[in-house]
Parts: sequence; structure tokens; C-alpha cells
Amino acid sequence: MRADHLAFYLSRLTAEQAAGVFDRAAVMRDELRDRTPLPPSRWDWLVERCAEHSGLTPAEVLASDRRLSRARARAAIVVVLRDVCEASWSEVAQVVHRDRTTAIHAYREAQGERYEPELTWLRELLVEDVLKREAS
Repeated sequence: MRADHLAFYLSRLTAEQAAGVFDRAAVMRDELRDRTPLPPSRWDWLVERCAEHSGLTPAEVLASDRRLSRARARAAIVVVLRDVCEASWSEVAQVVHRDRTTAIHAYREAQGERYEPELTWLRELLVEDVLKREAS
């Protein structure tokens, strides 16, 4: 809800109703804060396979590094997770140790020419790995 809509909505409430809204919001905030972090993804193995194919270590693939070889590897993982595994953006971001916005940006960058032709080669290898794993 946008702030101006919320302000209008709250202005129409009585003091007791507004207090009830604030109390429910506090309970929801506390529940979110107490929630345990997401479990390790079932696609973590994909990072290891990508690292093997690209000649990097898994730590290098996930490093906060903008080198083209590492960004290309992360982009390949993002594309395969979204297009083949149908993972949500949150799951994709968790696997590549980034936030959702960064994962979306990597996906969009992968659609361009910057990472080609190595991205296509790496993506094809990862798709084969996913299909083999699904078959077994």
C-alpha cells in the first residue's frame, strides 16, 4: 500500500481502530523478525558444477567480484535457475548470494551480447547437468 493511501485510510479511522491497526502491524513485524532464515537451496550443487565448467572455485563464482568471468558464471546460474528450474527470484538470489534485484539485473544482462559466446556454452553445460540430475 502506498504511503498516501495508507495515510488517507488511517485518517478515516477512529483512534481505537487506528491503535488496533498499529498493534497488528507490530505483531506482523515481530513475526517476520523471528522467522528463521531460508534453508539451503536445493540448487546449491549448481554453483559447484558451474565452477567446475568455468575453471573457477565455488567461492570465486559467489565472490562479490565484477570480473567478467565470474559475472558470466553467475549469470549462467541465474538463467538456468529461472528458465529451466523455474526457481523464484528469491530462490535464485539465495543460490548466487545476492539480492533479488541483483539477480534480476544479471538475468537481463545475460540476454544481451556482453557475455556471449561463453555464456551460451556454459548455460548449455548447466542445462545438461540439470536434466541429468532430474532424470536420476
